[in-house]
Amino acid sequence: MMHMKRNRLPALLSAAILMLGAGAAALPASLTAFADETIASGSVTDSMQWSLDSNGVLTVAGSGIMPAFSYSYQKYRYETPWADHKDAIRSVVIADGVANVSDFAFIHCSSVQTVQLSDTVREIGMHAFSRIGAEEIVLPESVEKINPSAFFCCENLSKITITNPACSIAQGEGTICNSYFSDMDEDTGEIVWESYRFGGTIFGAEDSTAQKYAAKCHYAFRVIGSVPDPIAGSCGEQAEYLFDPDTEVLTVTGTGAITAEWKKQNIRTVKQVILSDGISNVPDSAFSQYAMLKEAVLPESITEIGYDAFRDCAQLEQIVIPEQVSRIQDGAFSNCAGLQKITILNPACRIADACDTDDPDAYSEYVYVGHGSAINSRFVGQTMEELTLEWRFDGVICGYSGSTAEAYAMNYCKFESLGDAPFTETTTTTTTTTANTTTTTTTAATTTTEITTTTITATAVTTTVTNITTPAITTTTITTTAAEHHDLPQTGTAGRKNNALAAMCLLLIAGGALMTASVRGSRKES
Repeated sequence: MMHMKRNRLPALLSAAILMLGAGAAALPASLTAFADETIASGSVTDSMQWSLDSNGVLTVAGSGIMPAFSYSYQKYRYETPWADHKDAIRSVVIADGVANVSDFAFIHCSSVQTVQLSDTVREIGMHAFSRIGAEEIVLPESVEKINPSAFFCCENLSKITITNPACSIAQGEGTICNSYFSDMDEDTGEIVWESYRFGGTIFGAEDSTAQKYAAKCHYAFRVIGSVPDPIAGSCGEQAEYLFDPDTEVLTVTGTGAITAEWKKQNIRTVKQVILSDGISNVPDSAFSQYAMLKEAVLPESITEIGYDAFRDCAQLEQIVIPEQVSRIQDGAFSNCAGLQKITILNPACRIADACDTDDPDAYSEYVYVGHGSAINSRFVGQTMEELTLEWRFDGVICGYSGSTAEAYAMNYCKFESLGDAPFTETTTTTTTTTANTTTTTTTAATTTTEITTTTITATAVTTTVTNITTPAITTTTITTTAAEHHDLPQTGTAGRKNNALAAMCLLLIAGGALMTASVRGSRKES
């Protein structure tokens, strides 16, 4: 028996080596299926099936046309076969043989990060991929038609490639966009105003329908495989900007106040903004509607954030406002859906608030409720009859205890304290000035009578004595200031006593002067 065991050992080792060398194909099916176990599946048509695995990959396979699905806007009801699993879908794979992606197929599947379409797909249905979370989508050359709102409100979408140069694209900005805003007349139910935003880039062939669509909607376009040149220009007396389309970074360098000149170049695909030290402001609407902006670096030299500076920047998650910023204007961070945290380092920064504005006439038409107009994450609604606008900020404002940031946050949202504001030491310089008093005596000769005037001043006390004497005029002035008598003037009982003693002394001096003048006059008469 021992001999047989020794002979089987090499055989067992050889078998193990062969199995390892054969790879995953030689492993039991139960082990290979573990990584992507099917958690749900079903039929779409008689010739088409769907399945969802444990990694969140939903695959539609088979042949023919995918039927149109329905969706209820009022009840947010989905009637797709995979509706109960829409939040678990991470990737969508449309396999070979499927001819289309039908209406509402993946609407509101916000967890979808990737989309893979086979070369048999010829059409993208209405709202087929509305509000999915993918950042990049490539449509194969087989796609001949894109229906209205096919990629409506895809917040993260930054690149979409339309390979077919003759692809029919439904007109209107809503076919491809990151966000949408509208205003409805409650009496008639009609939309009286609407606006779409797309901060990404459409890729396509030169002179293609994709290029024409992008131009009509004022969207960024790039030819497939091209290497675009950087865009640069002046944005102030001593400032310049540079945008790199490859890195999607906008840099502003120089000193002083700037203006948003880059907006004139239809630059929309900005993901990062860097303002260098020396720039003193963020201009009005500087980065508004930059749907892809994720980071903004502000230097210590910034003193003001302008009106609507970062409005509609849905991807901006957090930002630090430097200590030198003294004012944040109205709408500066309005409708920033992704904003989670804003730190304001100046304890005395003025933050525009439509509920309590320093300009009472600025918002005379509407009454703002809910949250302030400078910082908010979403527009809740408007009541036309009462002219009421309501916003919400779901993030956190960070600042020092007792700061204006805390006061603002206490009315509208959560506040996170950074502690007490840093102590700033100030130096006070005191200057002492000493006044000198000069006594002057002037004597003038005359042929008439003599007038002697003696004036004695002690702070607020003045005594004047006049006597007619000989044909000469003699004027004597004696002035005593508070610099010489530090106890004058005084108040209270002690002050009144001291002032009375001073007055008596002055009367005695005046009396002495009168007696002297009288004696002199008597001597002259005798």
